[in-house]
Amino acid sequence: MNEPFISLIVPVFNKEKYLARCIDSILHQKLDYEVVIIDDCSQDGSVKIAQQYVERHDHFHLVILPENKGVGNARNVGVEQAQGDYLLFVDSDDWCSIMSMDKIQQYAEFYGYPDCAVFAYNRYENGEFQRVVYPNQDIKGPMFHNLLDNSAVMRLYRKTNLCGSPWNKIFKREFWLTHGFSWPTVDELKDQQVEGSEDFSLIPYVIAKAKQTMIANSAYYNYDLNIDSATLSVAGDRVAASVRSAFVLRDRFLNDSSFDMQGNLGTTINAMVFAHFRHFFQQKSPSCSDDQIQQFSSIFRQYIERYKISQQDCIQIQQIQGLAADVKQEMERRSLRFNMLDMFSTQEVQDILSPSMRIKKKTLIKRIYKTLKKIFV
Repeated sequence: MNEPFISLIVPVFNKEKYLARCIDSILHQKLDYEVVIIDDCSQDGSVKIAQQYVERHDHFHLVILPENKGVGNARNVGVEQAQGDYLLFVDSDDWCSIMSMDKIQQYAEFYGYPDCAVFAYNRYENGEFQRVVYPNQDIKGPMFHNLLDNSAVMRLYRKTNLCGSPWNKIFKREFWLTHGFSWPTVDELKDQQVEGSEDFSLIPYVIAKAKQTMIANSAYYNYDLNIDSATLSVAGDRVAASVRSAFVLRDRFLNDSSFDMQGNLGTTINAMVFAHFRHFFQQKSPSCSDDQIQQFSSIFRQYIERYKISQQDCIQIQQIQGLAADVKQEMERRSLRFNMLDMFSTQEVQDILSPSMRIKKKTLIKRIYKTLKKIFV
C-alpha cells in the first residue's frame, strides 16, 4: 500500500447499530486511504463488526482500548496510529458520501495542500435529511470553494458560520503534530469538566492556528442527530460542560502569545462563545430541568465578569442579545425569575438602566439603553 493521503479516525463506543453503515460508506474510494478504528471498550457487538472489516481490508486497522476514556482520548490514540497526510475524524454513527474522499483530495491538491479544510455537511435527524449546512452562509452554491488566510477565516468565525465539530474538516497531520494539538485526557476532562463539549474547547483554536484554510461548499459528511447520540444528553453535567468548554477555549487563546485578544479577535471569540451557548440552549432547553435553565441564566455574569467584556461589546455582539432573549423567554414560560441586573455587576450598567440617569448620558449610552430595553424588557 502506498502512503495514504488521508487517515479516517473512527472512535467507537457501543455503536453496533450504526457502525456498519459508517464503515460501508468509507469503502471503495479510489484514492489511497486508511481507516483507524479505535474501540473505546465497547460492551456490545461493535468490536466484532470492526474485526470483520479489518480481516477483509489491509488498510483497515483496529485498536481496542482496555478501558473507556472518552471520545477525545480515542481520537488522540487514532492520531498516534495514523500515517496519512491528512486526518479526518469520523463519528461512528454518521457516514460519508460515496466517492467523497476523491473530491477532498482534488480540492487539497488544487489549493496546494493547506493546513486545514472546512466543508459543508448534510444534517439528518434520526436518519431523515434536514438540510445542507454551509461553512459560509452568505454563499450557498454547492460549487463554491476558496482558500482563506487566517484573518478571513476568523471573520467567518465572528459571523459564527463555522461549527466547532471536527468531522466536517480535514487537518494536515504534520500541522496537527507540529502544534501538539490534542483533546483533553481523561484527567484533564475531570479537571476542566468539559466532557461531551471538548470539541468546542479545541477545534476553533486549531483552525485559528492554520496559516491557510480551504472552505468548500461540497458536503461529503452526513451528520445524524440521532436519539441515541451522546450529544442529546441533557444531564446537568452536560449543560455545565457546555459552558465550561467556552472558558477552556478562551483560555487557549489567552495563553498563546501569538494572539492579540485586545483587538477584533476578542470580539470574535466572544461571538463564537455565545453562539455556542445559544445553539446548545436551543437544542437542550426543551428537555432541561428548571435547575439547568437557571444555570444558563448565569452564563452572562460568569463569562462577562471573568473576561471583563465591556458593556458596549455586549450590545454589539448579536449572539449575546439572541441568547439573552431565548433564556428570558424560556424562564418566563416556566415562571422562573429572570433579572437582567443579576447578569451585570457594574454600576455603569445600572446607571444606564436608571431613568434618572438616562438624560445625562451621551448618544452612545442612549443607544445602549434602547437596545437593552428592546431585548430584555
